[in-house]
Amino acid sequence: MVVATNYEKPLDSVVQKPKPLSYAKVTIIDGEQGSGKSMSAISVGIDATFEKMDSVKLENGLIVKAQPVRNKQGYAIIGYGKLWIPEPRIMKIPPKSVVRAEGIRIIYNGHLWGIRYAHMDLAEIISHLNDGSLRDCYLIIDEAYIGADKREGMSPLVRIMTKLSKQLRKRHIHLIMCTPDSSELDRRFQKIEVEHIVCSYDEDSQKVTKYIRNPKRYKRTREVTYDGRLYRKYYDTDEIYEIPEVQMQRALAMAGMASDEE
Repeated sequence: MVVATNYEKPLDSVVQKPKPLSYAKVTIIDGEQGSGKSMSAISVGIDATFEKMDSVKLENGLIVKAQPVRNKQGYAIIGYGKLWIPEPRIMKIPPKSVVRAEGIRIIYNGHLWGIRYAHMDLAEIISHLNDGSLRDCYLIIDEAYIGADKREGMSPLVRIMTKLSKQLRKRHIHLIMCTPDSSELDRRFQKIEVEHIVCSYDEDSQKVTKYIRNPKRYKRTREVTYDGRLYRKYYDTDEIYEIPEVQMQRALAMAGMASDEE
């Protein structure tokens, strides 16, 4: 069962058939703990939502027409919009509102606030593999080592996730995986990576620097710095991701065996 948050439309709702992709979009983000990995991952969905914003659901449930507000470079300004309430005016998005964008579908195994998305943990992602839900979306998996550790490469969880990874292009999925050390991910995920991002966080300026390696887009590693304060309110940086029950049972069994041997 899908646990949906800030998502009013069915997950299989598709506005129009998108153009075929020429390759699978797979981004792996790593870096030490607190370096801005999760923020950089969810910022992709937030940027896309504000870029194509067409309405805002206010705290009282009223849905109003909205449009992006752009800076001099042409990028949508995060946290602001042109809202018709009832006359159009440029303003900061009201508290506890939900920004919506037709055609932007975000599935995340964590929780977000302020934009429309769907929450699915790993078990729910797997349960929806064959019902049409997992397509035409940003699929963001935080703490990816939990379900894709290379030392558990033959576990049912890793095997089914790698099967999904082979269908990303056909499903029109942009897969984004975050982990402190990408070398710990199953080799099958590392091999299909198209974009690799390493993050670094500056506590004084509260800015995150991304070092992006993407041979399909850039000839050399690209360095991008952004203000982390723009995105912090949209997610919980201290969210805890549960270890799957089957992994816990195995660990307990092994711990019990070790105790018996002692």
